[in-house]
Amino acid sequence: MLKVCKVIIAFVLLGLCSCITPPADYNKFTEGELDFVSYHEGQSIKFIDTNNVVGIYKQTEYERYFYEFNGMMGPTNTFQEKYRVTFSGAGYLFVALGAEVISYPGAGGLNIQFNNYTVSGSAVFSPRLSSKVINGITYKDVYSIRAFKPGTPYLSDTATMYYNREHGVIQLLFPNGKSITRID
Repeated sequence: MLKVCKVIIAFVLLGLCSCITPPADYNKFTEGELDFVSYHEGQSIKFIDTNNVVGIYKQTEYERYFYEFNGMMGPTNTFQEKYRVTFSGAGYLFVALGAEVISYPGAGGLNIQFNNYTVSGSAVFSPRLSSKVINGITYKDVYSIRAFKPGTPYLSDTATMYYNREHGVIQLLFPNGKSITRID
């Protein structure tokens, strides 16, 4: 009887052990990716354009969470961090601005869009200036990001964004000579 109980207990324990899933693996943002997680929920940002017109851009979307990565065979118990924020303004200064960061193991996923310009991947991370003076204010650790309009010949229609971790977008320079600069 004792042997039978031991065998039953062994099978129960074996069955329980096979049901235990390994601990979840969380792919958190790298320090470089965190540079682009600059905004908090509900934030509005204020810009001034080349003609001294001021515009306030309201946040239209904000997400930051972990989600389970699904592989070819289904759930993987590996979680990726995701951050997405969008802003839009109306009127003369209309600029749609969005950033999305997803933590991919070994290679970050980053996509920034403003108006019809976009830049993705590792191109975003360089060059980074130790400081940049814009409208008399010195900003530290500023990314100089060149963005392209999809579907246009390479380098024929580019815009530049200056961005840092503390302020997010500092300035957008468009190829037609117009610019918008953060003033808050």
